[in-house]
Amino acid sequence: MAFGEFVNKAKEAANTMKNVTSEKTNKFIEENTFLSDLKDIGVNKINETFNELNDSAALIKEAGYELSEIEVHIGVPLGITPHFILKDNISDEKKAQLLYDTKEKKIIHTILSVLFNISELQKKVGFKQFKFYEVEITLGVPPKINVRFLNTENINSIQSLVNMINP
Repeated sequence: MAFGEFVNKAKEAANTMKNVTSEKTNKFIEENTFLSDLKDIGVNKINETFNELNDSAALIKEAGYELSEIEVHIGVPLGITPHFILKDNISDEKKAQLLYDTKEKKIIHTILSVLFNISELQKKVGFKQFKFYEVEITLGVPPKINVRFLNTENINSIQSLVNMINP
C-alpha cells in the first residue's frame, strides 16, 4: 500500500468516526429527556428519604438520638445526609425492639442499625479530651458514615459561640 492510499484510508476512517460521533451526540441532545428523567428520579428519592426521616423523628428520639440537621447534596450523585446527636443510651432490648418494629422501613431500619453500632463503637473507643458528639450518615452512592468527636477543652468556647448566635 502506497503512503498516499494509507493517508486516504486514514481520512475516511476519521470522517466515519466524526459522523458516528455527531450522530450519537445529536441523538443524545434530542433525547435530553433522559437526563431530565434521571434528575426527577433523584429528586423523588430525596423527597421520599426526607419524608421518611421526618415521619420517623419519634422513632429516632426513642432510639436515644436527635436528628439535628439534614444536608441535601445537589450534584452528581444526589444525596442526603442526616446528622444525629446521641442524647440517651438505651437498653439492648429496646434497640432490638426498635429494629424489629422498623424492619419494613428500609431507610430508617438501616439508619437505626448504623446508629446502634456506632453507639457500641463509641463506648469502646476512648480519647482523652474528645467526647462522642455526632453521626452523619450520607445516603447516596456510595453511602458514607462520619463520626464526630468534640474536644471537651473547647466545649465552653463552643457554648459561648452558640449563645452569641442564639441569645
